[in-house]
Amino acid sequence: MMDGKAMLNCQKAKELLSAYMDAELSEAQRELVQAHLAECPVCRQELARLERLWQTLAALPGVAPPADLAERVLAQLPRRQVPWWRSLALAASLLVGIMMGGSLGVNLHQGLYQTTPEPQLVVLEAFDEFPPASLGTLVATYQMDEENGA
Repeated sequence: MMDGKAMLNCQKAKELLSAYMDAELSEAQRELVQAHLAECPVCRQELARLERLWQTLAALPGVAPPADLAERVLAQLPRRQVPWWRSLALAASLLVGIMMGGSLGVNLHQGLYQTTPEPQLVVLEAFDEFPPASLGTLVATYQMDEENGA
């Protein structure tokens, strides 16, 4: 233990060295690795070896991939087979959708041009259905008498 902090063992410290170099550790982890490196010459050597490796890799020239690499990789991928029944189900649902759309269009078109009887006409036709001497006939007769001035 150092300053009340737990020390890392070499195996755990070596696992964290790459992230330490890339500044990907939390503050607490970074402090633990630094404390371990101050005490452990083996891990310091491992860190120096990783730093030399990164410097060597950075010095290598970049390599451009071949222009047709994507096409070659895609050509080697297995083709996905679609079951025959999925195509049939798609065709059937498209047909149902087209039929429903056509039917809805026809019904909407007919609804635009359909005329409805005037409400007054409907009311007057309702009086025609009353038998003689009924309440409806009495009301109709009363209205006609008022219009004639009786």
